[in-house]
Amino acid sequence: MEKILQNLGLGQSESKVYLSLLELGPSLAGVITKKAMINRTNCYDALRRLIEKGLVSYIIQSNRKYFRVEPPERLLNIVKEEKACIEKKEKEIREIIPSLIKKIRSPVESPAAYVYAGKKGVKSIFEDILIHNEYLVFGSSGKFKDTLGIYFKQFQKKIKINKVRCRLIASETIKNTDIVEHAETRYLPKEYMTLISTIIYGEKVAIISWGDMSVGFLLEDKQIVDSYKKYFEFVWKMAKK
Repeated sequence: MEKILQNLGLGQSESKVYLSLLELGPSLAGVITKKAMINRTNCYDALRRLIEKGLVSYIIQSNRKYFRVEPPERLLNIVKEEKACIEKKEKEIREIIPSLIKKIRSPVESPAAYVYAGKKGVKSIFEDILIHNEYLVFGSSGKFKDTLGIYFKQFQKKIKINKVRCRLIASETIKNTDIVEHAETRYLPKEYMTLISTIIYGEKVAIISWGDMSVGFLLEDKQIVDSYKKYFEFVWKMAKK
């Protein structure tokens, strides 16, 4: 529970003080300090920050200050504020994107090749796929899901929302699994399973090597894409439904 509070943005001392106050009820700072097992200075600092966040308030009785926790539902306010802040940033970024695009230099003469290293790099390729109408994949063996975990499900969901068509040539080892549920799929024998996935979309070909350090190679060239598409269609006819 303390970790969840810290994920919301509460410091370690704030989390200890907040949870202690929940159990104690309205209490003096000295009592809270002992319960939370932190020093008095840290306790006062934590109480001040919790008051600023609207999670704690105080009452004065007999010239003594008793601190108390506000209804725990107030924690949702923190999430709402963060959400509003993110939405504001997203709006601001969307507003400046047209101006940023205008500043882009002329594209590199075709053919162009790019390297995307690590999980974040590979994810950026899949995010690019989402803005296209269709993509073709061969060499799928479930490594996308194994390597990128929860992002795999997020990607599948976005594919459906964006109505992106997918044709997939995969290893028969993943037949009837959630790995192929988003695509029209045909299968190759398991001995053709590979750690390399080739994805064709737009005028791009992405070659992704899955492993401890995944790497994506992105080629931009119409002739290369046309050649890969011909190869894909040939294998597609050979593969089993």
